[in-house]
Amino acid sequence: MIHHIRLIGLLISACSVLLACQTHSKRPPSDIRAATDKEMAQVKPEWIEKECNVGLYEELFVACVTVTAKQMPVLDVNRREQFGEHYDPAEWLECMKQSAESGKRGDGGCDMFKTRRVENPEYWPNPSMPPVQWPAAPKDPVYRSWMTSRHYFEALCKAEAGEFIYKTVSDVEGVYLVRPMNYVYTGDIFDKYVQYAPYVRSRGFGRRTDAREFRFVGQNKYSFFENPLPYHLSQIEINRFIIGDPSYFEKPKVADLTVARYSGYTGLPVPNGTSADMDRQMRVEYAKQVKARYGLTWREIRRPSDFEKGVLGSEIAIVDLASGEILALARGFAMAEQVTHAPSGRMQWSFPCPYNEKRQDLYSFTQAVLKPAAH
Repeated sequence: MIHHIRLIGLLISACSVLLACQTHSKRPPSDIRAATDKEMAQVKPEWIEKECNVGLYEELFVACVTVTAKQMPVLDVNRREQFGEHYDPAEWLECMKQSAESGKRGDGGCDMFKTRRVENPEYWPNPSMPPVQWPAAPKDPVYRSWMTSRHYFEALCKAEAGEFIYKTVSDVEGVYLVRPMNYVYTGDIFDKYVQYAPYVRSRGFGRRTDAREFRFVGQNKYSFFENPLPYHLSQIEINRFIIGDPSYFEKPKVADLTVARYSGYTGLPVPNGTSADMDRQMRVEYAKQVKARYGLTWREIRRPSDFEKGVLGSEIAIVDLASGEILALARGFAMAEQVTHAPSGRMQWSFPCPYNEKRQDLYSFTQAVLKPAAH
């Protein structure tokens, strides 16, 4: 009897720790009836784009989320990092139907069952540039089977993390961002799999108000900064509330433009002006070709058992856009930890390594390698 009680206690403890017995078990079906074919035929693509939160009455809302669930891809175990830890179209559908019952549509409570990666493509400006030669992984990995996540994280930080400057350049006028990082919503940030390169994000990529040009352009800084045009256009609505200059929101009038170039900002107060007047110094122009000689990009790196242990690595490179040479590299790691105050199953990322008080963001690392020209 005592043995049985101890066994039950161990099972309860394990369930509490792993959250597997209570958090993501299949929820009981909603009392709302299933959508009919006729109702689903009325669903419009723009409703799905807005996740069905467009003021639909209950039957059409259920039809909309049902169509959405049918369009969600099946989880591919061979590409596990492309899908959230709790990705499940059927579970998402039931959760959304129950949100309609409880009056909590659109509160984000079901997002974890739909979370997928948002791709962050590279935009190389020079097709003839040789491929970038990223450093290979160490031949002798530091991972050992006995390691906890914390042990593994600390071992990788000690063995591999750091900033490596191979060459510096003086009198640099501007910089091009080869691979911007899209803004990641809360559900993605807390996910073990789909979070892109948390170390890179910690250096200033992918923030909600990611107008990085204001950090790079100014007095004693670079005279211009460049983004791929598709990324700039994707940020227009986000930046509309923080940047006042009209040039930010003008759409290109010529089809073959590829670059958004920012210049004119000094970072100095405008006489008798406000901070908004100072921001309006920054102007945007569209161009066919990248003007900068040097660019910034990043990539994820894989190490043995990294996803299993919740330890992710990534690298930032400063690249010569003519030769493909890497002038400098920053490599770091971050560890996923359970969030005690967030919805069950959510993760947060520990403060990544390495930590450099003097060079915490992307600009401070860049200007240590590409010395801005005096202007």
